[in-house]
Amino acid sequence: MPDPRFAAPSPHRPAEFDPPTRRPAVAVDDEIQQVPVEQRALVVRLSQEVAALRAALDLSRHRIATLEVEAAVDPVSGLFNRRAFEREVEKAAAFRSRYQTPAVGVLIAIDGLAGVAERHGQQVANRVLQTIGGRIKATLRSCDVAARIDPYQFALVLWNAAPADCQPRLDALRAAVGGMDSLLEGRVAAVSSRLAATAIEMGETPAGLIGRIEPMLGARRRGPRR
Repeated sequence: MPDPRFAAPSPHRPAEFDPPTRRPAVAVDDEIQQVPVEQRALVVRLSQEVAALRAALDLSRHRIATLEVEAAVDPVSGLFNRRAFEREVEKAAAFRSRYQTPAVGVLIAIDGLAGVAERHGQQVANRVLQTIGGRIKATLRSCDVAARIDPYQFALVLWNAAPADCQPRLDALRAAVGGMDSLLEGRVAAVSSRLAATAIEMGETPAGLIGRIEPMLGARRRGPRR
């Protein structure tokens, strides 16, 4: 007969998760039965109120967590917003200082969408932005962060990467945000993109990073006259 001390835990409920100090509900009922009859109803009511307060607290925590996520998301592109990007840059700079973890900041400027919004309405421009957001997200790893920081500009933080070794990922991003004219369904417009990247340095600030990358984007390319 096998020694019960070495028996395998149940596959349905591992032994290490069994709460050893949890008392069965019967014990609580027994304690209530020991309370004088005139006080028993009060004890039961207080127990119910405590349970209700705990449930309300759990619900409030869930709602706060949901609101925090929603507050960090850009509703048009589905990516993070500028504030979330700035927090990520600060985090990357801190990790660079403390752990020497490399990270790359990327800016993507979308040209031509302002004209699309003027000619065909903001709804059409938003549809292009939503598509761009989805394509950018599809190219990233789970650890990377992408955000829409201006009406027609996106920014990314690529973790554990250096400009010298992430060229294939930058090429994938260029390809992802290309071909937007097909979304305009024959409307007269020209949409193009510019992309630049650089390493996030120790002590980097979000404004400093953006200020360093923007000159690398180059001048806006003018489309042909139509």
